[in-house]
Amino acid sequence: MQAGDITSRSFAASWDAVDGAASYRIDVATDEDFHHMVDGYNNETVITGTDTIIEGLDADHEYYWRVRAVDNTGG
Repeated sequence: MQAGDITSRSFAASWDAVDGAASYRIDVATDEDFHHMVDGYNNETVITGTDTIIEGLDADHEYYWRVRAVDNTGG
């Protein structure tokens, strides 16, 4: 996983493809335990590709993100 094109309001999230993945789900939070999720980025689906732009952030916060692959059965 990699974050790039970082600005005070956004960043580009990218990750390696997973064999058999039909889509990916991404979470963004303001804490490393993912208790305080960012609106719009709680289990957000990324259907095509292995990257997405995370927008609407606040320059006064540190952010954490994670991504997981989803197969055709939803698991």
